[in-house]
Amino acid sequence: MNFKVKTKYFFKKLIKTTHYRISIIYLIISILWIIYSDQIAAQLFTSYETFQQIQSIKGLLFVIATAILIFFLIRNDYKTIKIQNEQIKESKRKMQVAFDAGDIGMYHYDFDNEKLYLDNKSKLYFKFNINTVEIDEVQNINCHVSLVTDIVTKNKDLKITPFELR
Repeated sequence: MNFKVKTKYFFKKLIKTTHYRISIIYLIISILWIIYSDQIAAQLFTSYETFQQIQSIKGLLFVIATAILIFFLIRNDYKTIKIQNEQIKESKRKMQVAFDAGDIGMYHYDFDNEKLYLDNKSKLYFKFNINTVEIDEVQNINCHVSLVTDIVTKNKDLKITPFELR
């Protein structure tokens, strides 16, 4: 990849990231406001006293305008995030319904924290009464060899493993 392509990719990614996008928009509008509003005020108001009063009014207008701008930028992103969260919740609900209908349990092993997260069917199957289990607790149980083998292999691609209850 050459520098031009890397730079283009970097700026595309930067603009898609909410906090960068809002900051960049604020930066650009602020710079433009300061440069051009000073020039316009200097041309329209030649008296020093009037120019000083206009500077204060200009500052207040800037604060109000940017507060409104930031509000709308954040609100739009919040709406998008809220919709995506609802879609994720619905997907999780549908997946759980499918697992429940198929009498399947599900667990997730967090390799970084070495913890096992179990859904309700997995808790029943593995005879645990909590949702989160330390790896030592699982390795001490001989009858769950396949579960321990999956975890001990530290297969980073292994995130969710379905299994059928017997």
